[in-house]
Amino acid sequence: MEAAIVGLSRPDEGLVSFEDLVVHFTQDEWDLLAPSQKTLYGDVMLETFRNFTAVGYEWEDEAIEDHCEDPEVNL
Repeated sequence: MEAAIVGLSRPDEGLVSFEDLVVHFTQDEWDLLAPSQKTLYGDVMLETFRNFTAVGYEWEDEAIEDHCEDPEVNL
């Protein structure tokens, strides 16, 4: 467990990226989710975004926060 914590504490080495954690849904898959599942997805993605930002992750996509707040934007 200690190795994982060390790896996560050094984002400059590229050990963990947002893409490693994000889940992409097709429109068909998204349509099958219940509203509560869509809300949970949005909440988790926004929390993940904020955690990465808090440790200094630099975002290439300026609209990433908008997508996390409203996951249906990019479907």
